[in-house]
Amino acid sequence: MGLLPDKEKGILRKELETLKEEVTLVAFSQTSLITVPSAVECAYCRETRQLYEEVAELSDKIKVEVHDFLLDREQVEKYKIARIPAMVLLDKDKKDLGVRFYGIPAGYEFASLVEQIRAAAGAPPPLQPATVEALLALPKP
Repeated sequence: MGLLPDKEKGILRKELETLKEEVTLVAFSQTSLITVPSAVECAYCRETRQLYEEVAELSDKIKVEVHDFLLDREQVEKYKIARIPAMVLLDKDKKDLGVRFYGIPAGYEFASLVEQIRAAAGAPPPLQPATVEALLALPKP
């Protein structure tokens, strides 16, 4: 059973249709319970990973990479991840955009996640056409 209800998946799928470029969600979790028996899976690691994977299933423009916080030390250091669960957002060129999510992006954080994905993927801002026209007509930034 998924974390996202079917009704919300439909709404989200429509929102993600506007993505122009690919993005990658680099998730840091703890999947090494078998290789490191004394390890304890972090709170919400499994659910957070599942949430990112469910979002990625809704658009072919979203990719997910999962790294183990204990075993993939090179990636942890590369992105300066201090705790888990964590996610790093990369653009189409795999450039780190400096966006980090720690913990499970639930509630209002989920809306922030979706908007960060949309922005990184070149989707138009969620503004009314009249608002866009007014902004474009401003004489200076």
